Amino acid sequence: MNRNSITNFILFSFGFSYLIGGAFYFWVTQFSADLPHVLSLYAVRMLIVIGPAVGAISVSYLIGGGRGVRCLLQKLIPRKRHVGWWLILPLLGTSITFISFLIGGLSLDSLSAILADGWGLFILHLLIQILLIGIGEELGWRGWLLPKLAQRFPLGVSMLLIFIVWTLWHFPILLMGADIVVPWIFVAISATIILTWIWIKVKGNVFVLAIAHASINGSQFFIENQIGQEQNLLLLESWRITGYIYLAVGILFLFLLRYSLAKKVDPID
Repeated sequence: MNRNSITNFILFSFGFSYLIGGAFYFWVTQFSADLPHVLSLYAVRMLIVIGPAVGAISVSYLIGGGRGVRCLLQKLIPRKRHVGWWLILPLLGTSITFISFLIGGLSLDSLSAILADGWGLFILHLLIQILLIGIGEELGWRGWLLPKLAQRFPLGVSMLLIFIVWTLWHFPILLMGADIVVPWIFVAISATIILTWIWIKVKGNVFVLAIAHASINGSQFFIENQIGQEQNLLLLESWRITGYIYLAVGILFLFLLRYSLAKKVDPID
């Protein structure tokens, strides 16, 4: 393995997301109001979120040429044996979001009305999350970076490094208030653990990981945008509860990984 490949990956990923993606964000913002809301929501982020995938593809090409890129992209191929994952992951992620909002103060009638009126938008959110954010991030984080780290370090150390890089890549979120940042940290820690466990179980298949990533984000994006920012207290309370729920789930999955934390892991799809 090229000794500088991890550093190069981080530079490519952050550079593309913040320089090219950031410039694109401010450019698209000028006319995003003319787009349908759900499209404008993702259009401004489009080049930011694919930075990790661009970094992975770039470094794979520098190290292995076209063959290296093909080996990376093969991880995106859906496998029939993973159909169960495709179904259960969105269900679980959506359930956590809905439970958080119900505990946070959203009435069951209101939630039912939101779903009845916007089920098509919910599906659209989930599909965009899978194809854009899920693949854009997971092809880099767990399609390329985690396998490279896991070859060099024990799994526990690799997860910690992934969390640090992932958190720094989300740096603008860290500038928000504690009501946003603390639950986000809980979710990010837990997602790192959960996605690592899934990575092992599906032998590194990025398509499943993209669905898992989208399952955490998709329903949250949908409900927040259906409710609107005028219900800020409800949004903050439900987000706080989401953080606690994911933290509890993350602890459970860390227990499931306990025998692998000190080992090097190299799943091959």
